[in-house]
Amino acid sequence: MNIKIFTISAITLAAIAFTANTQAATASGAADATVLAPITIAAADPLSFGKFVNGASGGTVVVTTAGTRSATGTVVLSTAGAGWSDGTFTVTGETDATFSISIPATVTLEETGVGTTTMVVTTFSDLTGTTATSTAAGNVTTGTLTAGTQTIHVGGELAVGATQVAAPYAGTYDVVVEYN
Repeated sequence: MNIKIFTISAITLAAIAFTANTQAATASGAADATVLAPITIAAADPLSFGKFVNGASGGTVVVTTAGTRSATGTVVLSTAGAGWSDGTFTVTGETDATFSISIPATVTLEETGVGTTTMVVTTFSDLTGTTATSTAAGNVTTGTLTAGTQTIHVGGELAVGATQVAAPYAGTYDVVVEYN
């Protein structure tokens, strides 16, 4: 009698297990990932205003993103010695990827060696080196790595005081890029 009950119980359990297995379904999903080449940026040319005289009331020196230079007020430009240039940065990374750009709106230049006298540069930028000629242009905020590279051009308007100390001035600024 115990053998019959055990046999019936085993058959019943097998039937339940078989029924549960026939209702199960399985599908396999795919998984993938792509690691992008890191985005990099390198300074190529400095933003340089060249040499000038401040004059009786001061004014500004402007260097466009195309590298042209002009002055306002009583500032007199000099062509002696070191030249002037727009600042350029080379960005490299994944071909056709878009990226964000962060450039400070102002940069402070300090009298070298002493560091007590300053001048302020208001920056503007573009990606072509032709379109930004004044602070009204603002700074670019995005770009595309066509063929894996892009150049950022930075121009600026340097405020020169009437009593600006005659000396060399220098400063730094950070341009930050990041994939979108």
